Formats: sequence, structure tokens, C-alpha cells
Amino acid sequence: MRTAHIYSSEQVERFKVFGKDERFIMMEKRLSLHRQPWKITSGNIAISNIQEAAMAVQYIQEAIDEYLDKRKKNRAGGSIDP
Repeated sequence: MRTAHIYSSEQVERFKVFGKDERFIMMEKRLSLHRQPWKITSGNIAISNIQEAAMAVQYIQEAIDEYLDKRKKNRAGGSIDP
């Protein structure tokens, strides 16, 4: 899935995740919260199986968290594995 990092601040990171057929979801990670930091703010997704949709969103969140961790290490002078 193609993902665009659309906003960044000390409080929140916002992303737009594109699926097939012009579908997308807007997600944000609230950086000051440790419990339930992720929020889907808008989107147009078809949910035929709620369990599959929940797993897909979880995988997306994990991938974005990995991206944010690598970016944080890069800014701190650490190395990023290719």
C-alpha cells in the first residue's frame, strides 16, 4: 500500500494510506499518548470482514511505527538498515 506522510509535529504524525480503487484511510499517531495512540480520522474502506480489516489496520500501524523509529534513529545520528 502506498502511504503519504502528510503532517508532522511534536504532538501528532498524520498519514494517508491508499488502497485499491481510489480507497484510502487517514490515520494519525498521537505521540503524547502511550495507550491507544492510533486513530483513524477518515477514509473510505469497504469492510466485508471486520477481522481482516482490523488485522490490515494493525499491520499498517506496525509498518508506520517502524518507519517512525527509523526516522527517529536517523535524526539522532544512528544508522538505518536498508
